[in-house]
Amino acid sequence: LNEADWAAAPASSAFVNTMNGSRGDVRANVKMLWDDQAVYFGFDVADDFLHATGSERDAHLWEQDCVEIMADPDGDGTNYFELQVAPTGQVFDTHYDTRRQPQPFGHADWNAQIETRVSTRGTPNDDAADEGYTVEIRIPWASFRHGDGPLLVAPAVDANWRFNFYVMDARPDGGQRTAGWSP
Repeated sequence: LNEADWAAAPASSAFVNTMNGSRGDVRANVKMLWDDQAVYFGFDVADDFLHATGSERDAHLWEQDCVEIMADPDGDGTNYFELQVAPTGQVFDTHYDTRRQPQPFGHADWNAQIETRVSTRGTPNDDAADEGYTVEIRIPWASFRHGDGPLLVAPAVDANWRFNFYVMDARPDGGQRTAGWSP
């Protein structure tokens, strides 16, 4: 995240506890940029225990360490997208018609054509202490479509899309912490 564009992009506020909005237990922030072709996200996560063992696409990344993007292009709470990336570079992407429908994991056969770059400060899945990781994500605007719906293009300058961002953090004792950009 050191390139000039990323350096100039403002970082989000610190992530918070998703239940009550208090300061989150996980230190993380995200930056967001876009152009006519795609939207870009840059996460920076402090994590002293990197744990992500999922090895195939659409593994249940939320059960261990990952960052997550929730995107609702028209802000109506329906037809929204969920995308996750683990510190090992594994990807989970799905979209839902309505809140958590269809069950169990939405349209997991959907592919966001997501491109990722991950850099770790430590080694995932070993016993040594770690420091964290960064994730850069590129998603083409055309990916934000449902079924055979129209291809999307970059939003107009005055358009509003709803996003939220999360980080899941596996702990050495088998527990997990989570934090989000907003509760």
